[in-house]
Amino acid sequence: MRDYIEVRTQEALHVACVRGQRLMDTAIIITARGGSKRLPRKNVRQFCGKPLIAWTVMAAKQSKLAREVFVSTDDDEVAHVSAEFGASVIKRDWISGDKEYGCVPVVKALDWIKVNRDWEPELLMTMLPTWPCRDTGGVDAGIKMEQEFGWWMTYWGYSAQETGIHRKLRNGAAICVLSDKEWRYVKWTAGDSVSLVTSYREYVDRLLVGDADDLNIMYDPTGIVPIKLWQVQDTDTEEQFEAAEYWFKRKMIDVYGENPYGG
Repeated sequence: MRDYIEVRTQEALHVACVRGQRLMDTAIIITARGGSKRLPRKNVRQFCGKPLIAWTVMAAKQSKLAREVFVSTDDDEVAHVSAEFGASVIKRDWISGDKEYGCVPVVKALDWIKVNRDWEPELLMTMLPTWPCRDTGGVDAGIKMEQEFGWWMTYWGYSAQETGIHRKLRNGAAICVLSDKEWRYVKWTAGDSVSLVTSYREYVDRLLVGDADDLNIMYDPTGIVPIKLWQVQDTDTEEQFEAAEYWFKRKMIDVYGENPYGG
């Protein structure tokens, strides 16, 4: 396994040397559906004075490396808010369900861009509006890393000195399956990622026919943009939403002002 990882790392670095000579054409796609069972209308719910999705659009628009920011949605209000804050809206003609793979709307958005913009991006950054705690400049940090190093994917993660993972058993018990105190593990805690469009399409094609494991992606090297502990906030529950709002206000608005991403 170690030999496989080393080979894949060298392949990624070779690709980076070739494509690092120029800036790759990049699109940002934000996917946001109107339905949300745990927190109804979450994507347009007020978060620090603006609809939740607005903060993700503003962070994306701050990028100096992306050519265009798109929001793919099945909801009229989400579409209106996204356009108001500067995104190009792709209105879906189907309602996304809980069981639909999150990558499906992304690929359909890429198809829409190809037909309506006559453009196939080389790099793709996907962003989820349900992960709002992004620092300034974080978007371009990920795009730049993927551009320079050519990993299978670049994502945002948090690394702690001590990592302990327990697998739940019956009757409330658990067993430790991983323990580390040397900063060797990173938790994928964010809703953003950057990858080659060709790699993304290939993965989705195989995923939908049930043979994504053939890609061995679990062992392919990935780039990691480090984030701070306060950024490890989701918004799936009322408690999480309130915690994310608290930290965003304290670390972003109180520091950078009402519009931390500019504009």
